[in-house]
Amino acid sequence: MSHQVHGQASCDVQDSKGNRDDQSLILEKEPAFRLPFPVTRFRATKCSLFRSGRHTGSYSKEWQAQKKNFALRTKLFFFTKSILDRVLAVAVLILLAPAMIAIAILIKLDSPGPVFFRQSRVGLHGRVFRIWKFRTMYNAEADIHGSRLTERDDARVTAVGRWLRQWSLDEAPQLFNVLSGDMSLVGPRPHALRANIGGRPYADIVPGYYRRHVVKPGITGWAQVSGWRGETVLPFQIEQRVVHDLEYVRQSSLLLDLRIMILTVARYSNTGVF
Repeated sequence: MSHQVHGQASCDVQDSKGNRDDQSLILEKEPAFRLPFPVTRFRATKCSLFRSGRHTGSYSKEWQAQKKNFALRTKLFFFTKSILDRVLAVAVLILLAPAMIAIAILIKLDSPGPVFFRQSRVGLHGRVFRIWKFRTMYNAEADIHGSRLTERDDARVTAVGRWLRQWSLDEAPQLFNVLSGDMSLVGPRPHALRANIGGRPYADIVPGYYRRHVVKPGITGWAQVSGWRGETVLPFQIEQRVVHDLEYVRQSSLLLDLRIMILTVARYSNTGVF
């Protein structure tokens, strides 16, 4: 006899010696990652996925085929996304090259220090990488660990830096991170290693926080075009960002990436950060 318990079906199967296999299993449906195709993932143990007499004592052939197909499509999607990222990054760098040279000159004239600011960020699968940005703070005030996030009217920000941050132009060098494969054009924004709110790391505030690292971080993302950008001083602000990040992970597709890029250009040209 089989019964349903909390969304799981229980298999009661007898082997050739009449011993019962009461392994709880089968067909536990979890929210699918649509990448860009609808998929339902299944979990199985020793029971067959189907009570049709095809009990194998392990995973069914149907499940194995679905798993292989899912892996193949996932690899194809991310490979295509990676190629498009690099092609578009090269094109945008060529278009922005004169502006980036001018910005570099303004930064050197505004305050002493390097043109670029590099900081360790958390990327795909939790791997740490170094992000590129135009320097927007006085060199002595730069926070390389990200333990103190930028606030509105932050005294550490230079005059040129304030203008760059208003139009998000300080993010332009991250196109080099896209070319190196550390980032994507679209994805959850990478956080600094010590990013926190009131001394609490983001992972302690938001359950499932690390699930946002199953895709590459992006220069822009679903959270940013949905209005969750700028300062993060209250727990609900990072909670909403992560909620939108995970929604992006679940709904990932090339069309969604295109939509986010279009919204980024439209909304960032009308509203600034600080």
